[in-house]
Amino acid sequence: MAEISSEDVRYIVRRNSVREQEVRQCRDDQFEALRNAAKQQNDNLSKHPRAKPETAVRTLTKKSVKLNVDGFAAFTVVERAIVVTLNEAAVAEEALLDG
Repeated sequence: MAEISSEDVRYIVRRNSVREQEVRQCRDDQFEALRNAAKQQNDNLSKHPRAKPETAVRTLTKKSVKLNVDGFAAFTVVERAIVVTLNEAAVAEEALLDG
């Protein structure tokens, strides 16, 4: 429970722990879907020598925007393999608003 005062208005907000768990689970599912998409792109890059890693990163970036995790996920290419890294600080900051 928190109290926020703005000018002459006082707001009292509280967190719903059930909704907090739902949002956290949804975010974890979105990260897992992004990891699976990266795995598929890596498989495609390994099977097809003419496939470009830059195109795969562009595809994954579009997927991260669609999943609404683009602020948390970063992609790096290491020897034709795409590595997905999550910014834990940004995830923790976003988690403060859950519930």
